Amino acid sequence: MADSRHSIRKNYIYNTAYQFSIIFFPLITMPHVARVLGPAGVGTYSYVLSIVGYFVLFINLGVATYGQINVSGLRDDKKRLSDFLGEIILTKLFVFLCVICCYLIFVSYIAQKDYKIFYCILVSQLLVAFFDFTWFLQGLEEFSIICVRKLIAKVVETGLIFAFVRDKNDIECYLIIITTCEFIGNLFLIPIIKRNIIFKWATIDFSKIKSHILNALVYFIPTIATTIYLTIDKSMIGWFAIGKDENGYYEQAQKLSQMAANVVTGISVVTMPRMAYLLEVGKSKEFQNRLEKSIKFVLFISFPMCFGIIGVSDYLIPLFLGNGYEKSIILLQIFSVLMVIIGLNNAIGKQVLMASKRQKEYNISVIAGAIINVLFNVILIPRYYSYGAAVSSVAAELSVLFGFLIFSKKEIKIGWIIRNSIQYVISALIMFIIVYSVHSVMHMSWFALISLVIIGIIVYFVVLLVMRNEMAGYLLVYLRKLAKVKSDE
Repeated sequence: MADSRHSIRKNYIYNTAYQFSIIFFPLITMPHVARVLGPAGVGTYSYVLSIVGYFVLFINLGVATYGQINVSGLRDDKKRLSDFLGEIILTKLFVFLCVICCYLIFVSYIAQKDYKIFYCILVSQLLVAFFDFTWFLQGLEEFSIICVRKLIAKVVETGLIFAFVRDKNDIECYLIIITTCEFIGNLFLIPIIKRNIIFKWATIDFSKIKSHILNALVYFIPTIATTIYLTIDKSMIGWFAIGKDENGYYEQAQKLSQMAANVVTGISVVTMPRMAYLLEVGKSKEFQNRLEKSIKFVLFISFPMCFGIIGVSDYLIPLFLGNGYEKSIILLQIFSVLMVIIGLNNAIGKQVLMASKRQKEYNISVIAGAIINVLFNVILIPRYYSYGAAVSSVAAELSVLFGFLIFSKKEIKIGWIIRNSIQYVISALIMFIIVYSVHSVMHMSWFALISLVIIGIIVYFVVLLVMRNEMAGYLLVYLRKLAKVKSDE
């Protein structure tokens, strides 16, 4: 059983910090990179990374989710846990060798000549994927370790980018820095993993490699589908648009939206191992209680983010990225809708379907979303480029949510979600109206942007308190306790 070290609240904070760092540190460098490389340069590395992402996808093979779920069930048996890790390492090694051969053929005979240097540099991305054991520590609910080690790597990466990426010809340097630091960040986790296992190759059952591949493929199917509507849009923009500027606009807007989405989805990542454990030991009432609380939290966080991004994006993009990225404003406003949709997708998909090992239903929903995404992309991208890709992403995630809700109707009702959303929608709408009214009389500046954000948070929270909202009440009590502790010190 998980001990007191593994409280959901602490794990959420650690995981949110980790997920936030994945986007936050690039956001620190985004203004610098955006101005130095320009939309075309940003679009170039975005396109190349999207292609390499397909190879990385096959190396991962769905092991992250499959491994995390199994580790959460084996964590009380160190011997079985150690054997499982060894078997997964051998499985990934076999897949890695197959993929690296295909990648070398691609770079040698298929890749565009102008991009070959980038693809050669990004072979390190395949090594990053092979040495990624984050899933193992997530299964053990050791989120603090992941957070600290990865944060160190991100700090180093940020410093190197400012030091060495100085003009538009430094795309190669930029790619070397981000891949090398990510690789080192993964290596930092290995000593910690070794302390949690008793590793002996002689006790590993090599015959299980085939079964692990087959079992991981069940989780690989939705990963393929997810990658399609997270990556193929950038590839298709690169294929149809003239130049790489459109990919640059899309890349920056997507990064900003991902940062916000990571805050919302962090709760689902840390609770999935616990939810799987509760179902395993038959604690269905506690499972249901935690599920409802996590969905309420998602609604509480996601609606103000959605309305807030729409309200301040025309200040955020020019101030943050500089001139030349005006098209990213509308893209970011389109992506803002995903705050709510992705939040619910993670809460229901991970905490209900994955935790209860109903992978078939999960796969059907995600595959349907991928199909819709491809169809919309084919129709919209050739005509509307990045705008079409953004709309396609929203349509895909919405269809996935619809599927999750159908398959999870025993655990969570659509009507229950709608009823619990009303207060948050009203509060977020009032917040938006006030922020937009203040916004119209202010001149664009960082002071104005920060002021708008603070005003929005205060208005949203106060309106919820007036409506006697449960989540706002919990937060107020927590803040009072925190203030009392500080005053006692």
